Amino acid sequence: MKQVMKGDRDAIQSLSAGMAGLNPSALPQDSAMPSTPGAMLDAFSEMYDLTYSGVDSVEGVEVYAFEGEAKPEYKEMFRQSPQLAQMGVTLDAARFFLGKDDGFLRKVEVLMEDGTVFTTQTYSNVTLNESLPQGAFSYTPPEGVPVMDLGQQLQQQNQAPPADAGEERGPN
Repeated sequence: MKQVMKGDRDAIQSLSAGMAGLNPSALPQDSAMPSTPGAMLDAFSEMYDLTYSGVDSVEGVEVYAFEGEAKPEYKEMFRQSPQLAQMGVTLDAARFFLGKDDGFLRKVEVLMEDGTVFTTQTYSNVTLNESLPQGAFSYTPPEGVPVMDLGQQLQQQNQAPPADAGEERGPN
């Protein structure tokens, strides 16, 4: 199923951090999607003990792969997150993939304690430095595709009362 999400990036990042039980001001300064490859790697290096793991490929694009375990202070922040605890999730490590030719972030995988991938973000069909005509960011989703305001959705989830600690979760 296709779905379109819209929202203000800064508000969404702040709400997402709050939902995860993290203090947004405690995160690295450049954690809000830094604008250069070097700044991205610096931001990731703040949270993870990164090592270079070689050249790989993401959707046909050659990338430099980095992986690392979350630093102790960030592991502790993840462990204290009520939302992650409610899901029974403990985040432990991540893998980052930067384009070999352009340095653009192509993929991020966040891993749980057992090494299972918790979430993956992949950036594909990326075109850099293309001139854009006026109105290029006016988007109309295809007919029948629901449009969700991600900021509004996160705000509602953030205001929802947490489930009882003793409540058992059913299968997903």
